[in-house]
Amino acid sequence: MAESAPDRDLRQTLARAQRAVDPVTGRVLAAVAVQQDDGSGRLVLFGHHLAVDPWSWAVIGRRLALTLDGVSLSEDHAHQRLAELTEQQTAAGHFDAETALWRAVLAGGITAPQIPLVSRLGQTSITLPPLSKLTRRWQHSPAAYLLAATGQALGHHNGGQPTVIDLERNGRSHPELDLSDAVGWFGLHHPVLAPDLPTAEAIEHLALELADVPDQGTGYGALRWSGRADFGSAVGHIAVDIQDAGAAPDALERRIQALAPANPALLTPYPLALTFRAGAEATTATLRHGGTTSPKEAASILESIDVALNPKQERVAQDTASKHTRSTKRHRRALQAPAGAMQQLMLQFAALGPQTGVYLPRQLLHLDLPAGAQARFLQRLEQWLGGLDILHRRFHTDSSTGALTQRWMPSSGPHLQVEPGDGDAACAWMAGPDHLDVRQARYGAPLATLMAFTGSYGLFLGMETHHALVDGHSNRRFLHQLTLLAAGGPLPPGSPAAPVLRHLGCEAATGAAVHPLPPLTWTPKQPDEHHITIPAQTVRACRARAAAQGTNLRACLAALAGQAVTAGENGTLYVVANGRDNAIAHADDAWGMFWYFTPVPLYPGEEPAQLQQRVYASEAAPFPEIRAAALSWRQWNPDAAISFNYVSAPRTADGASQVTVLQSRDRFHWPRQITAVLRDDDQVDLMLCTLDGSSADPLLDRAGESLRQYAAGTPERPGPDPYLGA
Repeated sequence: MAESAPDRDLRQTLARAQRAVDPVTGRVLAAVAVQQDDGSGRLVLFGHHLAVDPWSWAVIGRRLALTLDGVSLSEDHAHQRLAELTEQQTAAGHFDAETALWRAVLAGGITAPQIPLVSRLGQTSITLPPLSKLTRRWQHSPAAYLLAATGQALGHHNGGQPTVIDLERNGRSHPELDLSDAVGWFGLHHPVLAPDLPTAEAIEHLALELADVPDQGTGYGALRWSGRADFGSAVGHIAVDIQDAGAAPDALERRIQALAPANPALLTPYPLALTFRAGAEATTATLRHGGTTSPKEAASILESIDVALNPKQERVAQDTASKHTRSTKRHRRALQAPAGAMQQLMLQFAALGPQTGVYLPRQLLHLDLPAGAQARFLQRLEQWLGGLDILHRRFHTDSSTGALTQRWMPSSGPHLQVEPGDGDAACAWMAGPDHLDVRQARYGAPLATLMAFTGSYGLFLGMETHHALVDGHSNRRFLHQLTLLAAGGPLPPGSPAAPVLRHLGCEAATGAAVHPLPPLTWTPKQPDEHHITIPAQTVRACRARAAAQGTNLRACLAALAGQAVTAGENGTLYVVANGRDNAIAHADDAWGMFWYFTPVPLYPGEEPAQLQQRVYASEAAPFPEIRAAALSWRQWNPDAAISFNYVSAPRTADGASQVTVLQSRDRFHWPRQITAVLRDDDQVDLMLCTLDGSSADPLLDRAGESLRQYAAGTPERPGPDPYLGA
């Protein structure tokens, strides 16, 4: 309609368009065009919240502008894909491990009962400085300081108690889908616990709290509204959203706003709802409140928010000082999770033989750094280590049920010990006894120790971690990022928590039968290790023969070495398999214990080619089958067994770099363990570690001879082994 139309006609037209929006009939969007004399004008859009969130309007505007310019746009099915993917992931257990997190948040402060309330509440507003100014002052994201101020303001009115706030996020930063140009309801609500603390300390608290939220809270909504998890009737005491106010309206826009009908009432469970609208010159905070909060009380809450965001200088100094003394002691709920299947296995069997190094991988690194550069590097290294969640993890055993969980613990001091010393001191550390207490690991003992030796011949870094904490893939990521740091690069990023939680949730959803642990019939003895190198020519010939038989080098090494070391007797070969599920976004970026043991039975007299085929088939099995097999670990016989681990790794941490791996070890609990490391020059370092009292030297030499015969085309079946099952 024309701009010159009377107010009455424009008001009626806008009202008809609003009434036309009815999701029952399938109409969720309506529009009115108001044209000015020069041909320009405004398009007034009405949408239903089921189909349009606050961030969709900008997308509609962009797509409309492109359409008017003659650009052909594809249909937008992003919301359907998101809904289907979320449903599939929820059913598969991706979010199950977050349940305890969200329950803890909801139980940590004042909430509201989930009772439908009419959203057309009383409104009170206040003007705050622009977010650009507040961000410069507080040096954190708007969500962190606005929630901190809100928590402090509400704490002043409820006796200092923490408040559970339901934060609305736009939900478009999805790990698997591009939702940047999609229209729909993608907004996510999840609870945040806001303490009544001085502003700077509360901001530090909430910045960590928000950073810990997996996938912006997708799991909370998926668990709660699907009914998969029962969170009771409590929701946040207040809902908070942060929006862009947009450009200041011109005369026509102001006229349309004045004549447009009020938004229809919606049902909301929140007695309070706070919206921050960020403009270029100011931020408007509008508090909608029901009958339990008077306009005077609402104004007081907003005034308290203003005071918290704009304190006197002496208050800022006090807050900043308290940030450095108190904020590091916060318990990070988002990193609580159940212990995974292989973590439970490792915590159980590592304690069987203290001072054996079982499930305590250790490595010694050399960093080619001059003495003058070492102090600065160690300072940056300590700063990076402080941000790695794996160095803050601890395991906890429930005293009544025996259930194992892993928790984030606050930092209690430096993560890196530094001593002057040369290569001899570093090698002595490497050859020394266990540095971690494996018996107490399941009861909260530290799970990692790092020692740096400084000297004129470079920097030596020794590391020992509990294997329940990290797998080899995580270690390779650590070495890669350490190399970049040693080269003067920026501090590497931390590790995302969401893939770890999803992995553990899927394990729990798969389910594992509860069986008592089988007793060992042999007593673990001090480990005996032997190493040999398989020449590159032999390795290449083995790879070619394996490929001709439809397998690969990994299956070839596992089968031939496994048969040689067990002399073809009955037993089980436990092959280390990748446990990083492709269905979990960013699983490759996560640090943790992901791999699985895959059992492959060993049969007397079996042809090596047949065993290769079965090892290869276990590697190529669908991932759910690999996971299900690993979850049966309590039924495995730990006696007549041997493990095989295949690693592809260069001699330096990242090709030709400043970081070199001098020594490493990685011991499992099986009577015999084979490790094959494929180097970048095609040689294979083959290692055998025995814990059953047998000598590793002749057994491994027999494996090397078997590989040489296979490469030459004349494989030999191994003879009996007098030590197996000793």
